[in-house]
Amino acid sequence: MLHNRRRMTLMLLALVASFFTLNAVEIADSAAKGRPREPRLEGQLVSPIGANRVASVRLQNGQVRAIFIPTTAKVERNDVRVPLSAFKAGDRVQARFTPNGATVTKFEGVGP
Repeated sequence: MLHNRRRMTLMLLALVASFFTLNAVEIADSAAKGRPREPRLEGQLVSPIGANRVASVRLQNGQVRAIFIPTTAKVERNDVRVPLSAFKAGDRVQARFTPNGATVTKFEGVGP
């Protein structure tokens, strides 16, 4: 039980750290270009999304980011609304966030 609690705590810390890193880069980039743009993350899904609603996404630079997808987010795969269980490892995915970068508003993917 304690081991699971530790693992969940570490996963949540990694999730929070990934949000701050992503948001700082994306928000600064859109502000520098003089146009507001919602922060987003793009990459390849590393593994299926479990009941904890956390997706692990490998970015183009090889880093893996964990993102939490709330129940309020719009979820699509191949342009069709689906449950998170429809996503498969290897799908190309994109997550769009609120302007402050704190919450996923849309999670979409493309796969075979």
